[in-house]
Amino acid sequence: MFPSRCEIRLRTLCISVRAVAYRHLLFLYHFCAWLNAFRRFLAAWRVDFNLTLLSFETYIADLRRLIDFALSCRLPEPPRFLFLSSIAAVSRLENLLPILEHAVPAAAAIGSGYGESKWVAEALLIEAIARTPLHVVIVRSGQVSGGLNGYWNSSDWFPSMIQSASSVKCLPLTSTERVSTYRSYGTVSRNVSLLILVIWQMVSFIPLDVAAKAIADMRDSPTQILHLAHPSPVPWNSVIRQTADILSVPLVYYRDWVSRLERVGDDGDSSEPPSALRLLDFFQKANLDGSSESPCVSSEIMGLPRLSMKRSIAYLPRLGEMREIVGEVGKWLKYWNMP
Repeated sequence: MFPSRCEIRLRTLCISVRAVAYRHLLFLYHFCAWLNAFRRFLAAWRVDFNLTLLSFETYIADLRRLIDFALSCRLPEPPRFLFLSSIAAVSRLENLLPILEHAVPAAAAIGSGYGESKWVAEALLIEAIARTPLHVVIVRSGQVSGGLNGYWNSSDWFPSMIQSASSVKCLPLTSTERVSTYRSYGTVSRNVSLLILVIWQMVSFIPLDVAAKAIADMRDSPTQILHLAHPSPVPWNSVIRQTADILSVPLVYYRDWVSRLERVGDDGDSSEPPSALRLLDFFQKANLDGSSESPCVSSEIMGLPRLSMKRSIAYLPRLGEMREIVGEVGKWLKYWNMP
């Protein structure tokens, strides 16, 4: 299995390495695959929302080379390949119901180079499924949070936001804590209107340890596309209120928080600028105020759509009994050395 953070450029595998070494590598692959101990996992994608699609060209090209390498294995049973995609690949979809585990049009990812690159990778793998015997499982993951000890990469958007509290002196609250409105869309029967609840800004973070085990188990799924998110999302304000209480900082509406973050960047007085400034463009474009005019049954934080977990829970029933998100807050803060 290739390490998740492989530093080797895969193009050198077929170009720079001598033919004899490549044949030896193929032999090792065949031997391990025959023992049912060798799988293709691809998860080493750079998470940076400031990059364009072109910046991910090497990742997509390496994916293609990995597909070719897997298909070069001559075994009675086709090789297996698991790709870790992202909710960003469907970020522009506005559905009344959670997004199902299906292929989506390119327009679903337009707007973020990271999300666009994940969509291109999905499309490449779906084409490989149609044209080759390669067995592929695409796992679209939502936001992965801290593990059992609270570990959560501090450069991610949520840790960056929380750690900014020491400089910005506040944390962001959404302005749509309640059900926003009722709207009528057609009729169920005569004189009976169908009412759509518009509920905004839910959080479905999935713990790192749960995600890792689920991804490993999903490799043998007969379903080509699965989703990975918390099946019982909670309101953003529940999570951020507990965080603010522990840190003893006030809550302000999101746009006010962004304005304060901008002022911290403009002042330049802080000896250690908050890491959230690196993601300022991302935060400026994000939607935490529920301002969209499209009706949704539920919406993830940052205006993302909700992922359906129906097929994933059917394949791994234990995913339906995940530990609560709010109960994890204290562990995250402890890991980040925040009081």
